Amino acid sequence: KITIDCAAGLVPFKEWRFFESQLQLFVELKQYLQLYRNGSEEYFPEPTEIIANGHGELALLIQKHGGKVLLAQKLDMRLSSGIDKLVWGPMTLDFAIQLLHFIRSQFLQMTPPLLYPIICMPSEKDLIRCGREDLVCQVVEFGGYENVARRLGLAYFDGKSRKLDEAVFRGARSLWKGRKGIAPSGNNVQPIGSTHARKRKGVAWTKKLVIEELLQYVAVNMTLPIYMPKFSHFDENDRGDLKNAIAKHFKANSICDAAGLIPYKVWSKFELQLALLTELSHFRGYLVNDRDKILNRYSIIPTHSKAESHQFTQLAYLIRLFGGRKKVEEMFTLPNSNSDGEDKPSHNAINMDRFLELASLAKASLLAKSPPVKEIAMPTKTDLLKANHTELVEWIECSGGFGVVAERLGMTTA
Repeated sequence: KITIDCAAGLVPFKEWRFFESQLQLFVELKQYLQLYRNGSEEYFPEPTEIIANGHGELALLIQKHGGKVLLAQKLDMRLSSGIDKLVWGPMTLDFAIQLLHFIRSQFLQMTPPLLYPIICMPSEKDLIRCGREDLVCQVVEFGGYENVARRLGLAYFDGKSRKLDEAVFRGARSLWKGRKGIAPSGNNVQPIGSTHARKRKGVAWTKKLVIEELLQYVAVNMTLPIYMPKFSHFDENDRGDLKNAIAKHFKANSICDAAGLIPYKVWSKFELQLALLTELSHFRGYLVNDRDKILNRYSIIPTHSKAESHQFTQLAYLIRLFGGRKKVEEMFTLPNSNSDGEDKPSHNAINMDRFLELASLAKASLLAKSPPVKEIAMPTKTDLLKANHTELVEWIECSGGFGVVAERLGMTTA
């Protein structure tokens, strides 16, 4: 079956969209690592961390291109879980970006109809002819032309036929299996803070020592000094020794409880809900013309595709993360919502405004606290009335009470 684009000698839409989107992903990921990791490509960042730092579009691109695990394998970065599954061999973002930019520049010089309307890996002759001997050397270093092509989603031809050589590809990939299992020279040197070094000095991990160092770590490295870090966070800040001590000698939950910290699952969900409510508030303020108001007559929450089309990429990612528009709407629908379809959006708008106000007050309260704090507590009625939040108290009481509202935000009541 011959498609219109092939007959016209044009690169198909899905193919060039993937190519451009992947290039954008690599560029934004490199910029993110430069901003928050000093340019280090050792660990692939967590999507929740990316969102918390205000890079929702990057998080959405990661999701579109297969998620963090697949991308970490392609880019030779360590998984955030700490499990080493990388077998594809060496790769750098800088090389990938330069190669894709080279391919893009070559296509910009072409005019249709193209003989082969497909985005393919450039040959050694193409690179040398354009003065890119540096890329030639890096292609060899990173596993060869076919291996690089597969990792970057490029078509590859052996120069003799239009068929891909599967045997050559499997052989090239197998050369790199187990590479990360071989310790580099000097890797046997133990860091000062490692468990091994402690034992040699006669200082073993105790529960008291773990809690003391955990609290010091949290005070320096976490956005709030009452949040329990995820295990991958320790590796990213060169404190694998502390992570191992918690995991091997104790249990994360018991140490978290003993240190008086809020568990990761609790605070991360709360922060993501707060980010979602904030983005929804911004989106509603953005919808000012009649057409958009009509489109939202039955729901003030957009689909992720509509949010993305309006350049609200972080909102689109968060809606997907929470299960889609219907799930988000259910999350913020309370007993005070009118059953009438035309009035329901206005009731939900009020609900979300109140939820945002309440979550913001809870977050402000957390900022002033220090351990021990084991949960995110909902402001009490007395505290709200003292702060002149009378309307908020009335809304809570009309919405099923403090217990019902607190449950929706994952907070506890006194």
